Amino acid sequence: LEDQMKLGNEWRVPPAGGAVRVVADATGFAYSIDLHLRVRVRKLFDLDTQRLKFNAQLTITVEWLVDEKGYASYENFWKDYKPQLMLPTCRASRGDVLRNAQVHRTARQYAGRMGPTRRAHHFSCEITDIFEFMQPFDMRNFPFD
Repeated sequence: LEDQMKLGNEWRVPPAGGAVRVVADATGFAYSIDLHLRVRVRKLFDLDTQRLKFNAQLTITVEWLVDEKGYASYENFWKDYKPQLMLPTCRASRGDVLRNAQVHRTARQYAGRMGPTRRAHHFSCEITDIFEFMQPFDMRNFPFD
């Protein structure tokens, strides 16, 4: 695993600590970054109770913060980083819904819980699109009669 993460003598990803943590998953270990996800439902339409599917126009926003020290040490990683987001009940061929979203970066001041105010880089990406969902419905919750 370590050999796959090295590029020459430089690490491709920051080591664990700060914004990046290592967590256990089904295949071993993975990197974890705190993300904030907002989903705004703009429209629901094409509700098909026979095929158990519906379409939704959604605005999906993902945001994350990286402290100044972590950003400066691994600037190339953070410039290129964009999370992948899969919607599990969305049509299978859709894949990563953020693949066409642009990443926006701003530098922000934020107050630490203890100590002085610190500077962080705020990243966000947003996409508005129509998604088709196929999911079993609990028909008792739909008043169609």
